Amino acid sequence: MVTCKSRFLPFIIVVILVFVFYYLHSRPIKNKYAKGAFPVTKTNDQHGKPNYQNGEINYQHGEINYQHGEINYQHGEINYQHGETSYQHGEVDDQHELTNPKVCQPKENITFMKIHKTGSTTVQNILLRYADNHDLHVVLPKTKVSFNYPTIFQKKFIIESPNGLYNILCYHMRYNPKVVTELMPPNSVYITILRDPITHYESFFTYFNIGKSCKIKTTDSNSLNKFFSDPKKCYKNTRHNFMLYDLGMTEKNIYDEKEIQSMIDFMVSKFSLVLIMEYIEESILLLKDLLCWDLEDVSYFTLNARKDKSVHKIDDVTKQKIYDFNSGDVKLYEHFNRTFWRKAEVYGKDRMAEDVKKLQEMNEKLSANCLRSPQDNGRGKEFKVYQPPGVQMDNKVLNPNADNFEDCKRRVYPERDWLQYLKEKQFPEKFPK
Repeated sequence: MVTCKSRFLPFIIVVILVFVFYYLHSRPIKNKYAKGAFPVTKTNDQHGKPNYQNGEINYQHGEINYQHGEINYQHGEINYQHGETSYQHGEVDDQHELTNPKVCQPKENITFMKIHKTGSTTVQNILLRYADNHDLHVVLPKTKVSFNYPTIFQKKFIIESPNGLYNILCYHMRYNPKVVTELMPPNSVYITILRDPITHYESFFTYFNIGKSCKIKTTDSNSLNKFFSDPKKCYKNTRHNFMLYDLGMTEKNIYDEKEIQSMIDFMVSKFSLVLIMEYIEESILLLKDLLCWDLEDVSYFTLNARKDKSVHKIDDVTKQKIYDFNSGDVKLYEHFNRTFWRKAEVYGKDRMAEDVKKLQEMNEKLSANCLRSPQDNGRGKEFKVYQPPGVQMDNKVLNPNADNFEDCKRRVYPERDWLQYLKEKQFPEKFPK
């Protein structure tokens, strides 16, 4: 005979087990990632035109979203096929993050797309000095100081190295992505530099005497205003969007909005850093960080610049015409000006302000040691750059008593002198001293 007590025993056991299970799983557990212990990363996905004053950067911007896919290049013709890939630019692109200085190794394989009249000669000098100091192989043109510009770049334009290996490419060319990618090592860092389209076009107009085609003298300080006010609209038959042109776009597609956007999309995926001439010091510091170089490696003198008297006056009406006439370059510049300041934000505003000051001080010390004013008596060696008709360029005059004179000399070498020097160094049998 089953008693009442024995009949309810299984039920009592189940109740006890449920109570124990509930107790064990409901009590608080000490978590090493409790509030305040886990690092929180704040992101700012509102970006755009910066306000950089006294080390402070302020951003008030929107969000950019674009799509692109496969890119095919053949003989300089660019054919973009748009796909499904979407890039959200709320932060620096993962594949082009700034280098962690604690773990990085100096980078020695670099492709610099040297765009005319953007301050690119100053950057080129930094790269050439580093190559010389570390015995790296620089890709050199066979003739002149460019790779047959304005012809689209081909391998036959270079002096081939005996072992087929190259470290740095930084002479003028019209960019051919397919050929350059095949030529340079797979781990090459791709960089370039852009400039505000108004001052860029003014510089290009003056340096290459574009007004000549409209019978306007470049030496006239108001020649650019006259050029754009020409009732015959002569200027409309001249080339423009020069930055896109140097980047390899053809005259056929350089005015196509979709093709321009495709070029921008490609550059985002290929180029780790696009420097901005108007912020050259900040640009150089971002470059130093990307390449994991020392501050001394990127110290510099401004090279191949015009004297103030050779810079044209531009009224507001002409400025707007230049923007309209170079709308492709405007779109290119505005995009990479935004991405530049995102990278600056990652670098850190306080760190940037401090490092800009250090770089300025180092450049001033170098200048005091290496250079003399052109007005000084007993002038030292003067390195003359190309002087276009009617244009006065700022030549550098070396102090003959400078400490570390050879380093000073390399810092002011025009690219023609660098070319001859590197030919003799890299190919002593072909180019004996």
